[in-house]
Amino acid sequence: LQCISDGSRPAMDLTKFFEDSEKKWKYWANPPQTSSESKSIKDGAIKEFSGHRDKVRTVGWNCHGDKMATGSNDKMVKLWKMSSTQAVAELKGHTDAVWQLSWNPTHPDQLASAAKDSTVRIWDTRLKKAAHNIEIKGLNISCSWSSQGNYVAVGNMKDVMSVIDMRNNAKIMKNMKFRFMVHSMSWDKSEKYFIITTGNGTVDILSFPEMTPVHRVEAHTGHCHCMDLDREGKLIATG
Repeated sequence: LQCISDGSRPAMDLTKFFEDSEKKWKYWANPPQTSSESKSIKDGAIKEFSGHRDKVRTVGWNCHGDKMATGSNDKMVKLWKMSSTQAVAELKGHTDAVWQLSWNPTHPDQLASAAKDSTVRIWDTRLKKAAHNIEIKGLNISCSWSSQGNYVAVGNMKDVMSVIDMRNNAKIMKNMKFRFMVHSMSWDKSEKYFIITTGNGTVDILSFPEMTPVHRVEAHTGHCHCMDLDREGKLIATG
């Protein structure tokens, strides 16, 4: 994976910044910004956070950037603030590994977690408990909160995608079975388009909520595992 520069700062190979740590995650503050500075991430301030009892599978910042959530094979979701290396809260309830988290991009205290226990939980992190516990068949390994906060999409290992309507008391509004592997998913800023990356190496754009194909990009020769949209919603990075 590489970060492609626009010329204002150097491109950086991100793969060397990450370690295969079982129970820890790290946060790098103030990495080098110009070519005149050392290119090593070690020049930034590094904090190491410990607390999970098994492998950390997912991390994510809330929309204000002042709180981090982590999910682990130890069935726990933990909350962290940068003022301390100790977890500020534990969100308990899942009975199997937590594979992915997604914060509400419009609310700093609402968090979704997808786990292999066939549930998705919607947390109010201020109360430290689940506001909703949605049962979805299969081993749930991915989730994505929509750009305007109205929907949560969840994917499982059998390539079934479920959409939860957060405006309707977190009810499932749609289930869709794909004929190919779906690795990641997201919405555009308007929530009119739903975007997925596939095992065929493509990025597929679907109309939402109809889920009819609109456009396909032949992006990779192998699996397309991940993607991210820029803040303006005009560019998609894939890997």
